[in-house]
Amino acid sequence: MRLKEYLNTEGIRITVFAKRCGVSHATIIGAMKGYEMALSLALKIEEITRGVVTCKDLSPTRKRPPRGQFEKKRDLQIESEKHENGGSCCEDEH
Repeated sequence: MRLKEYLNTEGIRITVFAKRCGVSHATIIGAMKGYEMALSLALKIEEITRGVVTCKDLSPTRKRPPRGQFEKKRDLQIESEKHENGGSCCEDEH
């Protein structure tokens, strides 16, 4: 069973489940989205769910984006908004 289905069926909140696993809620969300995770976490999830969610169910379907990718996107969006609003990204250089 997929982790998301298990949590919904059991009525368990992500934050509560993350606490039981000893990880952040973001890590559990990543697991639900199919990102790679440590084998120790997959085993812990299998144990906590009493085998309903197996390590095989948690096999990654996608790789994690490189660190900093989201920050770069955010910075580019901020710069784009500055230009749209008539501001300059290089105001300090004038």
